[in-house]
Amino acid sequence: MPAGKVVYTSFLNEAGGIVADLTVMRLGSQAFRVVTGAADGARDAKWISDHLPDGAVLTDVTSAWATIGLWGPRAADVLAAALDESERWARSKDTFGSYSAVEIAVQ
Repeated sequence: MPAGKVVYTSFLNEAGGIVADLTVMRLGSQAFRVVTGAADGARDAKWISDHLPDGAVLTDVTSAWATIGLWGPRAADVLAAALDESERWARSKDTFGSYSAVEIAVQ
């Protein structure tokens, strides 16, 4: 999946049962953000840590970041209205397509 894309998915156990229900965002070639339910973070972080390939690192940024999901036919318009003019210029409506992730700093 290319950087900036999002997939809603599940982690499965060896029997095919659902271990976690989460959203994965690809931020770069080697960087991902995983969003899971508030009560499930520690459990899911443990599962991810147990299944990471050698050399991969999990960093829990739960207390430092917020994620807001925005859906619907006018989601891009709502988001664009919240951006200042320079940020709006830098991002087109194409950036805010379905199943896409955009990092926006709020000051």
